[in-house]
Amino acid sequence: MHGRIMENRVLVSQLTELSIPVVVVNQHEAGRGMPNHLGMDAPHVQVVNTESRGLSRSRNLALRELNASWAVLCDDDVSLDLEGLSKLEVHLSERSAAAPLPIVVCQLWRDAKHAWRAYIPNPWRLEGWTAQHVLRLQKVNSMELVVPTFQDQSMPLQFHEALGLGSASGVVAGEEGLLLANHLRQGGEITYLPLRLRFHPEESTGAHLNSQTAMAMGVVHRASFPAWSHPFLLIRMITKVLLRSPEGGRAAWAYGVGFFQSKSVLTLHHG
Repeated sequence: MHGRIMENRVLVSQLTELSIPVVVVNQHEAGRGMPNHLGMDAPHVQVVNTESRGLSRSRNLALRELNASWAVLCDDDVSLDLEGLSKLEVHLSERSAAAPLPIVVCQLWRDAKHAWRAYIPNPWRLEGWTAQHVLRLQKVNSMELVVPTFQDQSMPLQFHEALGLGSASGVVAGEEGLLLANHLRQGGEITYLPLRLRFHPEESTGAHLNSQTAMAMGVVHRASFPAWSHPFLLIRMITKVLLRSPEGGRAAWAYGVGFFQSKSVLTLHHG
């Protein structure tokens, strides 16, 4: 994050003006910390410097350090919709007694006129693990999520550090899907609110179904679904989805590689 967030003057200004706790995780090279300028030394902003790499690792560090019940995750190239954030605060205050706290899905927009995807206008909620729920959530982007922090949680949710940009495994996506599936498996709730929270003009990892995304899906699907369903899942994904994607056979092959290497990826490259 060193450098890029400092170039994002809109986000830096917004973070400085907020009245809620903010944690900025700066993954940097040895000896390079976050410079104390552009208002990043504001009282409500905590800058955490770390030499550890990986997007999921930095998010877990933020969830551990943030003195709040939920975290609105922000990459260093986004900006916030402050009106949507205010509406979200009202909703979350009404759900603060829930156990476990729900994960909230909100809207991500490219700019003030163009949404990142076609969103439905009405709220919805999912509770408990089902195959239908997991498949429905597999395209959710981390910039659409509002995630419970580690505060006051007996079994806090974490992003799997073997997945995501910068991970040691090289699997650049899938951390959101596994987090959501694990939350449902623990009896948690996932709620969608038609609120615009962030603007992200650039393409996101996982925005298109390519071989990298397919490999991540394979890793996550094997970890998320029971063993008896694996043959049916492989056939469905390869014949009904991947072979019809722009990369066709390459995506199908990558999915299979990710699927059969899932256990080693999630075990050898975790933590």
